[in-house]
Amino acid sequence: MLSMFRFDELRLEQALQALTPHKRAVFALACAERLRPLLGYPKVGASSSTLDTALVALRVVVESGSVGLDLAAAVQACEAGLDPDDDAVAALTYAYQVFAADTVDAAVFAARRGYEARDRLATDQLAIEFTHPGAESTILSHAAVQDELRHQAEDLTLLAASDGNSTLVLDAAQRASGRIDAV
Repeated sequence: MLSMFRFDELRLEQALQALTPHKRAVFALACAERLRPLLGYPKVGASSSTLDTALVALRVVVESGSVGLDLAAAVQACEAGLDPDDDAVAALTYAYQVFAADTVDAAVFAARRGYEARDRLATDQLAIEFTHPGAESTILSHAAVQDELRHQAEDLTLLAASDGNSTLVLDAAQRASGRIDAV
């Protein structure tokens, strides 16, 4: 039997601290990118050019290293035009904070948003009460939860081993965000 991935905030924080600021920003952006299909959950499938524009702007800046006013404006427009408590919007905001201020906490928060969004999705799909015996392990074993935690672990491994090339991680996150079964 395969072992399950778990969200371990302390280990995640330690792994992120070992990365460069650029790699932390890539990790947080990948978490935000994978949340794109869950915008507006539980009404999934919401389309937002505002979120898409901000994600693209952040990716361009993270990959190029050049900062422009367009990024801050895109993130602000996203926060103003969409629900800032939405997991996808919040993860984008955290990813921007990682890039702008190199805060490890914000990278952890972006990852937590990805995990918690899948946890909520699993809880809803399984129609399970958290107080039910075995609920926690049932939810944790749900494919959406395990996929997100696996993606996070793979991202950390790739970033720790790479020479700073963000393309592999961000391309994988973008592919994952476009999968029908991501939700």
